[in-house]
Amino acid sequence: MVFGRPREDARSVSWLIVSLNLTGCLTLYDKSLLDDQNQRLSDEVKELRADMQLAWGNALCTDDVRYLVQQVSASCAESLKKTPDKKSAGVCMDSSIGTYLLEADPKGQGRFLSLMGSQRHVVFYTAPSELGLSSRRVQKVAKRLLGEKLLPTTRFLIASESVPNPSPPMIKDKKGKSVRPPSVSAEAAKAEGLRRVNLVADLLQGAKVQPERILKWLFGFPIDSKEFSREEDKPALGESDDYYAGVWVFRVDCGEPLQSDDHSNTSGSATAK
Repeated sequence: MVFGRPREDARSVSWLIVSLNLTGCLTLYDKSLLDDQNQRLSDEVKELRADMQLAWGNALCTDDVRYLVQQVSASCAESLKKTPDKKSAGVCMDSSIGTYLLEADPKGQGRFLSLMGSQRHVVFYTAPSELGLSSRRVQKVAKRLLGEKLLPTTRFLIASESVPNPSPPMIKDKKGKSVRPPSVSAEAAKAEGLRRVNLVADLLQGAKVQPERILKWLFGFPIDSKEFSREEDKPALGESDDYYAGVWVFRVDCGEPLQSDDHSNTSGSATAK
């Protein structure tokens, strides 16, 4: 017998077994040989799938991004089991994020946005008084991040600042004079960062993205507009002009393959709230 593609060969062997059983021509010896062949083909399919997943990861992520995502995910696995309340459930606030970021950054400077700039992404700028997300940027999530089929290795990394902006932009007082905004406490900045992360996580889950595909990181990282890979990464008219009010969502296609066989989340439909 000549075998071609593993999956088709497996079907052929299965049909042959059924046919021979029906005609009464299959001996125990023949059945044993066919069972062995069927198992070998099944193993080949699994191996081929693993090779394809590895190829996807190598092609779609840099080594630095892959290292950062895998190391932080492993480090946060235990701490996420001890999350104290629902609002912070599934949000990684582990101090090791900064350590792994320094290790992953080729320049050793811990520049998160520079490191992740190669990945498809969208950023939302949301002031504390805003309860929803920009509809224009929501549409960018739908097209840029969810517009293509999700791979078994696809993850969505949501990252937001956990610390206040050390040099916040000036604001106008009632007389139109530029003044420094009121200082923000570390606790308030962390709570606001957590709120922003959950806003984007709710958006993705509303687009039927499986929760296990979503990585939520809340940590302090320096921001410089020179790191922005596109002009649209900057705040637009009507949005908060504080870079630290941004929440970034990256599509990362080099995560650990999902254990479930259901990878049918394809082009989700994200909608603004």
